[in-house]
Amino acid sequence: RRVLIQSKAKTLLPEWLRFVKGAIDSESIPLNISREHTQDGTMMRQLNTVMTKRVLRWFEEESRRDRQKFEKFLDEFGHFLKEGVCTDQINKANIAKLIRYETTQTDESMP
Repeated sequence: RRVLIQSKAKTLLPEWLRFVKGAIDSESIPLNISREHTQDGTMMRQLNTVMTKRVLRWFEEESRRDRQKFEKFLDEFGHFLKEGVCTDQINKANIAKLIRYETTQTDESMP
């Protein structure tokens, strides 16, 4: 079994997702990988794209599953999502779907 351990893998997720913690299990990372390769490699850019999409999809599923829990999440981490809308042009539309703003026309039944 191959294991690559990095405490601060800044290339795996965009900066606006810096609050996400976890482990990535991937068969495609070679064991004899160098530090330079993890920073500049095509494989790491692909992992970044895949992981960002998976995190956004999970946020969307959670927003539908438990609205109150997601609202608490937004209270604590919503500013990171707002940062993502401004800085991540590729995922801007998907991030914007997650952000909630209170208005005079807020419908309590909306997800």
